[in-house]
Order: sequence, then C-alpha cells, then structure tokens
Amino acid sequence: AYNLRWHQDRKDILEDLRLFLKELKIESNPVRKYFKNGKFRYYFNITNLKQYWHFNKIIGCTSSIKKRNLELLIKKVKNSKRYKNFNDF
Repeated sequence: AYNLRWHQDRKDILEDLRLFLKELKIESNPVRKYFKNGKFRYYFNITNLKQYWHFNKIIGCTSSIKKRNLELLIKKVKNSKRYKNFNDF
C-alpha cells in the first residue's frame, strides 16, 4: 500500500500537525498508536493521490531524497491501474 506516514512519540504534536494540514486542505487519516521498545508510538498517514499531490505542491520536502521519494510515490500511484484514466489536478 502506498502512503505518507508521520511518526512521533507525542500524540499531541501529530494532532497539531494534522490540524495544520487540514487548514491547508490536505486530508489525512486519524492518529493511531502502536507499542515499540517499551513505549507507545503514534502515527498518521496520507493515503490518497490527490492529497499526495497537494502536499507536494503546498509543502514539499527540503530533503532531496524525500522529495525524490514523494515524486516517485505520486508517479507510481498515478500510473497504477486504479488511476489509469485519471486526469491531472
């Protein structure tokens, strides 16, 4: 499955980030948790081609590796069978 994922030990930081993204019209999934190395960790995902594209256009990435990975994610999802006849945004 394709997605953008943010991890954090503090749930409140992720909730604030989700609210910020929502103000920019970037939708995300709810914050979830898992247990690792004796503590809870939290995460949320963006799982939609339109949201990937919008995130890339509005925010982007400063890391050249993350930028390239995001562009590859958008390309892979856009070229998948699910979006075969999908027009640009």
